[in-house]
Amino acid sequence: MMRPFRILAAFMILAGAGLLVYGVVAGEMQVALLLIVPVIYGSSALGFLAIGLIIAGILVSMADFALSASAEGAEEALVDDDRARSKKAEFGGVILIGPIPIIFGADRRMTFLAIMVAVAILVIMILSLFYSGG
Repeated sequence: MMRPFRILAAFMILAGAGLLVYGVVAGEMQVALLLIVPVIYGSSALGFLAIGLIIAGILVSMADFALSASAEGAEEALVDDDRARSKKAEFGGVILIGPIPIIFGADRRMTFLAIMVAVAILVIMILSLFYSGG
């Protein structure tokens, strides 16, 4: 079950990303490449709001993680050791160094999901470069 803070964090990050894309398409913000790292910049209030939403979303997500970790730690103290050891961790991720993705995952499903996220991010980056006139 998704917790309210996790939903709020996801909404804030997605809203900030949407505002960034809108700002680039509307011409209020620009996209440039610094070496191989894409940089979005602008001087409008829209850019400030977009970056602020993304940072706030990340902070809410970190707070949710910390709160859930402390709650799970209290619960796991009550759970049997055998049952706690039987949990299998599933994780995956994407690290973008400019346009070069580094993809990792614990199993095939998570790695595939990370690949799909990397492709989506790269498509958004390429489209934003074309629409910004750069």
